[in-house]
Amino acid sequence: MTLRDGFCIGEWRVYPLEGKLVSTSTERHVTPKTMDVLLYLAENAGNVVVREVALRRVWGDRAPSDEPLTRCISELRRALDDARWQPQYVVTIPKRGDTLMVNPDLLNDDDASNSKPTRHRATTRRDTGRVLARAAIAAIAVARAPFSGLRTICIAPE
Repeated sequence: MTLRDGFCIGEWRVYPLEGKLVSTSTERHVTPKTMDVLLYLAENAGNVVVREVALRRVWGDRAPSDEPLTRCISELRRALDDARWQPQYVVTIPKRGDTLMVNPDLLNDDDASNSKPTRHRATTRRDTGRVLARAAIAAIAVARAPFSGLRTICIAPE
């Protein structure tokens, strides 16, 4: 098997020929060019991929600027739930290039044939909103406690 047949990075199983990324709770699709960028980063994991080289490799001589690569990296971050300011997977080195921080592991035959997420319920916006609201309330309570004589409270998860 090769990376093109499928690989894992962190919690994600990547199926390049299908253009999809699968975690335990969700399945995401990316454009073919974005998958080509991810494949190239995976082939060079741990090394800085110079933007000009990546452009030439993925687009040939057809890319007039590095904007298409920037869009693909952005789409990749969204698909992987990767924050630019606190990356887990893709790091951009300004004025240089990008690197995949996680070494890819080839999928075995069982993983390659089972491309469905194992859990069916993804986190909803409502769930995320509840968690953020609780965190905000706790942060306010902690911040006010030293100034108002209040005791710090803890909010237990449901």
